[in-house]
Amino acid sequence: MPAWLAFSTIVLIWGSTWLAITTQLGEVPAAWSVTYRYIIAALVIWCICVAKREPLKVSPRQHLMLVTMGLLQFCINYIFVYEAERHIASGLVAVAFAMLVIFNPILARIVFKQRFTPTLLVGAVLGVAGIALLFSSQISDFQWQDQGVKGLALCLAGVLSASAGNLFPASRGLRGLSIYTMNAWAMAYGAAATAMCAVFLAGPPVIKHDPLYFGGLLYLAVPGSVIAFHLYYQTIRAWGVARAAYSSVLIPVVALGLSTVFEGYRWGALEVLGAALAIAGTLVAVISRGQGKRAKG
Repeated sequence: MPAWLAFSTIVLIWGSTWLAITTQLGEVPAAWSVTYRYIIAALVIWCICVAKREPLKVSPRQHLMLVTMGLLQFCINYIFVYEAERHIASGLVAVAFAMLVIFNPILARIVFKQRFTPTLLVGAVLGVAGIALLFSSQISDFQWQDQGVKGLALCLAGVLSASAGNLFPASRGLRGLSIYTMNAWAMAYGAAATAMCAVFLAGPPVIKHDPLYFGGLLYLAVPGSVIAFHLYYQTIRAWGVARAAYSSVLIPVVALGLSTVFEGYRWGALEVLGAALAIAGTLVAVISRGQGKRAKG
């Protein structure tokens, strides 16, 4: 699949997962829902690997990298962000995730020696400003109190964890693995780590016997994880971690667009301007050719 089509598909899938996430809220602790999501996703990918005869044998060093990737991307990232949403509004979480366009190129510079080009800088400024305007009403309600600061710190830590996890698919140690093999191991390790955290945070497993819950869980596991992360890592390998991060700028725009259709969300002038800036920033960064297509780490 061409990188631009993979990128567009990622944005559409992850922009729609908010509908499925609403079915997961309630009696099942978030940590257990995330555990189930990645158990299912890992099992599906392992079946794909067997069907496609993808080699599943990896070296001890690669196992160590995959354990770290699974812990950062599929465990810490989700647990921290879910915990953050107990203390701050979802709009602030979206703004924090837009910071991937800052974190990713900084980490790529440190680890891979990739240049943070002027077009990426302009795109990052426009993108983050756009998301901030998009959720300006929620940002204005933020209170610098203990719970608010705690939530913001957890969210930024989760985003930084995700950003660090983004480096692994482009690294020299894992670049030779197929994305199927890489995700099969990383998601399995992430599910195991999240299960251990879930026991500590929420106690024994809890399940909800409801078709809507299971339907949402399957959507998050298969399109939202198996397909979307495969395409996201394909985009990272084609475009580099810096440009791939701009999916986090467009995802809230798609989510609010779907909210307009399904929930009657109404756009104000600031929201329209914010969406326009987010789209403009993404176009500036993605169309630019300054960022190397492949990492050198």
